[in-house]
Amino acid sequence: MIESIPYVLTGIGIIISILYYTTVLQNANKTRELQLRAQEHATETRQAALFMPIYETFRNPEFRRQVTEIQQQTWKDLDEFLEKYGPENNPDAYATRIAVSSFFEGIGVLVKRDLVDICMVHNLLGVSVVNTWEKIGPVFIDARTRVNEPYIYLDFEYLYNEIIKYRKSLPELAT
Repeated sequence: MIESIPYVLTGIGIIISILYYTTVLQNANKTRELQLRAQEHATETRQAALFMPIYETFRNPEFRRQVTEIQQQTWKDLDEFLEKYGPENNPDAYATRIAVSSFFEGIGVLVKRDLVDICMVHNLLGVSVVNTWEKIGPVFIDARTRVNEPYIYLDFEYLYNEIIKYRKSLPELAT
């Protein structure tokens, strides 16, 4: 019987070691989960802080007027568009188009780099992004080939496509 005491003590030591190691692993996993949640929260906070000045610009009455002005323009092709709204014939309309398109282009860059969440953009700006791109996007696409500049407002188009893709992923909008 005395000869079995070292074996019993070794067994108890192993059990205690296993329990200790299990506790340490559980605590490490909980700590890692808390750190991940804190990182996610910090990312969301940074995205919101980055997005709010964008939203302030978007809701500015002058910007809203510019978006409306673009929506009210009419043309049948790029030639007529340039005749009516090109930089030489109508510098005000050109400046409005560039301001609005550049604004959406910048948001496209932020979404592409995962600095701003597409859900936030969709919920607050989505309708204007879609309507504006569908109105003037064909002009930019035509201009890309005409002037051999394939990057004209490519990130605005990317933003539009991401919003459309996001909309399709929403179960309440699925048909």
